Amino acid sequence: MLNPAKDRTNPNKDLHNLLHGHRLVRFLAKNISGLLVNLLFRIQYEGREHIPDQGPMLLVSNHTSLLDIPAIHFRVKLWLYWVSKKELFKFPVIGSFFKAMGCIPVDRHKVDLHAARGIFGALEAGQVVAIFPQATRVEPERVLEHLPRTGVAHFAIKTGAPIVPVLVDGAFRMGHRTRIVFGPAFKLDANPRQRYNHAELMTFTIEIMQKIYALKGFDYHLSDQALLSDQLVRLPDGTLAMQTAAEQDALKLLQKLGQ
Repeated sequence: MLNPAKDRTNPNKDLHNLLHGHRLVRFLAKNISGLLVNLLFRIQYEGREHIPDQGPMLLVSNHTSLLDIPAIHFRVKLWLYWVSKKELFKFPVIGSFFKAMGCIPVDRHKVDLHAARGIFGALEAGQVVAIFPQATRVEPERVLEHLPRTGVAHFAIKTGAPIVPVLVDGAFRMGHRTRIVFGPAFKLDANPRQRYNHAELMTFTIEIMQKIYALKGFDYHLSDQALLSDQLVRLPDGTLAMQTAAEQDALKLLQKLGQ
């Protein structure tokens, strides 16, 4: 069930422009960039039958390259509203282009209410919001050391929107095959009215990442070191919990001793 917050039922000017502006620009950019990527690289698409015919939905993918966006977008009929780092919008010409494309700028370093309104608004309008939970490009060897962001779990829980996992498998190199695999849509088993703490949201986020990497048979299992850097611990039963104050102090002491 979508979040019925009052300030999101009557879209403001920014939301209207996000959803309805620059359709010709979007059509041309999507098809030209997607065609070029597919001409230059050997891209194999799998599982497109799993993509629902209509939104709302969250499309989530691992992030390997700047080319992930045009490569994925080209084979999805519905328009994708990509959540993108706000740094891309600080240059007037480039920023105007990304806005015309319907990208939603987000501040990756703090809670961004403006981005949240855009994401909720797009989902409530029955659109598809595309997110990289890793928030930045991650090399394959660092996947288990890199903490994903929990925002995607928050939006999925609050709106009840189905999640479509997408895997980008392989590097975009000339003559090298890259697989883009779409998995079956799923929903998180969560209560939209319940307030979850950070450890619980990270647990849901890890579930989402596991769905992505399972598309190539990879067992996604965040390292203990990555969890500790976010003040989280893995309990004996496998669940996550926030570190106690004593555990945080002990970790800081160990870090000082190791310097």
